[in-house]
Parts: sequence; structure tokens; C-alpha cells
Amino acid sequence: MRVGPLLVGVRAETASLATALRSALGGSVVEGAQAPPNYSVRVEGRGRAARYLLYRATCLVLRTRSRERLAGALVACLRAHRGSSPLLRLRRTVVLSESGVLVLPSELFHRVEGVEGALREAGLRLAEPPFAVLDPESGVAVLEAEARCAPVRFWGLLRRERGRPVARSEALAEAIRQASRDVGVPGPRALLALARALSEAEVGPVWYEGGRALVERLVEAAASSGS
Repeated sequence: MRVGPLLVGVRAETASLATALRSALGGSVVEGAQAPPNYSVRVEGRGRAARYLLYRATCLVLRTRSRERLAGALVACLRAHRGSSPLLRLRRTVVLSESGVLVLPSELFHRVEGVEGALREAGLRLAEPPFAVLDPESGVAVLEAEARCAPVRFWGLLRRERGRPVARSEALAEAIRQASRDVGVPGPRALLALARALSEAEVGPVWYEGGRALVERLVEAAASSGS
């Protein structure tokens, strides 16, 4: 079956935000569409303190400081529905290191974004949100923007107790819940890909830290996973 172009309508709380979204979505926008809003964007605060939130129905997909990053995440979500090249997508925050990929909870994105400059100085980079993308055959991370693959070196779960080990089965169970079901990857195939990704990765706890503590934790994770 051939899938036709994806057409979307845009509604926004401000004219400037609507203009930015229309520009990012280009020819996919249909003016006057009355379809119920599946994806929605909200703004918290004003000026330099503003935060942009992307929802799918009532589920928070992304919270970011950047309009451009939000628009890119919305485009990534819409493209995922096409199913032209089935890949396994999970709502996770991705940090790139020299040795591979650190996969973190999606709830930490805006905190990681807040220390992005310090991470660059430490040799780490924040990948564009909102997905960690895995090859459904090998389980390696697919960096679509860079047209390359990289191994998953660290997989973090939200845990307050830093000293308590995290079982791979816990990470696998959480990943299954976060996997997108829109992209045409059958359940057994997705499970196998996740198991392969986690078999090669260090699994460890991360928490709602910020600033220097978060940078140190990610540098530590990158160093231990690359050794």
C-alpha cells in the first residue's frame, strides 16, 4: 500500500508561533483543517524564560527552550507516522559521546539542554529530540540527522539511589512502554532490538540533577561506558 503525503493543520496560541510552525512544516500544512488536535504546542513563561511544550494528546513529548528545536521535534513526530523506513523510536533523550550513544529518560531533556554548553566542552553533544532511534535488526542507534549509526553505550533510568544497581530487565520493561507503535515494527522484532541494544550497554541510574552535578554524571557515564 502506498502512503500519500502527510497533511496537517496548525493551531497555536500566538500568531508568531503559528507562523514559525507553518514555516517549519512547509507544504504539509492545510489551512482551515478542522481535524481534532493530536499534537499540540503550549508556551510557559515569556521572553528568555519561555519554555515550549509539545504534547501528543495529553502526553508530554518534549519541553525545550528553543522554538526551532520544538518545530524539529514536531516534524520528527509527523515523519514517524509515514512508516516508509520502519525504525524503532522511543521517547528518550540522547547524548552523543566519542564511543557511542547515551540514552537517558525523556524527562531529563530540558535539564540536559540547560547544560548543553558545558557538555560540549566535555566532548558530549545533545542529539535533536524527541526520539532515540534504533535499527530494528541490530539494535544500534540510528542518527538520522547525521546519516550514520552508533552503538548504545549507556542506558539510564530514573532512580534516586545512585548506589543501587539497575537490572537490564527493568530497562527493557520501561523501553517497551516507551516504544512508538506508529512505525510498523512488530512487537517481537522490537523486543529483540531492545534486548540487543541493552545487552551491549551499561545500565545505570540517573536522577533529576542539574548544573554541574548533571554534567559530571553524564561525563562519568560516557567514560565508564567507553572503557
